[in-house]
Amino acid sequence: MKYLTLFAALLIAGCSSTPQSNYYLLSSKATGASAPCDCSIGIGPVTVAEYLNRPQITVSSQAGQLNLEQFHRWGEPLQNSIERVLLENLATLTGSSELVIHPWRQSQQPRYRVTVNVLTMDKTNGSATIKVQWHLTNTENKNESPQTQLDTFSSPLANDEYSALAEGFSDALLQLSQKIANSL
Repeated sequence: MKYLTLFAALLIAGCSSTPQSNYYLLSSKATGASAPCDCSIGIGPVTVAEYLNRPQITVSSQAGQLNLEQFHRWGEPLQNSIERVLLENLATLTGSSELVIHPWRQSQQPRYRVTVNVLTMDKTNGSATIKVQWHLTNTENKNESPQTQLDTFSSPLANDEYSALAEGFSDALLQLSQKIANSL
């Protein structure tokens, strides 16, 4: 009888299912060269706040409380995704084909270097919001001080789905890319 009960418990445990994980990617949204620049651009390093540096999508539910969405995950490390999207957006916005992601070879030293520190990425009041500190340095002009900005970019969400959140973050990264491209 004891073995039958154990067998039944194992059978029930084996039949229960865990929800399937869903994976999301950030994507490039730029559609045309709005700030042409025949220049080389280096992206990175890009850093993200440590609480975002994980596979799960992280959102705030209340002041200071975070929810790790166990079954809603990024399809690649967030830092890599942001670097990729910035590179693709800036390539389209500037028309430049000379873009590299940090680290680059000494022989590939770009004219402009963009570093980004993502401070927050959150869903607030029906919008995807990203707060970043970014620096733009003209590596060919040592007398020129780097341009430093602290900006917040938001994009309204189409719905409460996580796919819409990823799209909203992608739209916010486009706004950042446009600001960088216009600063070159």
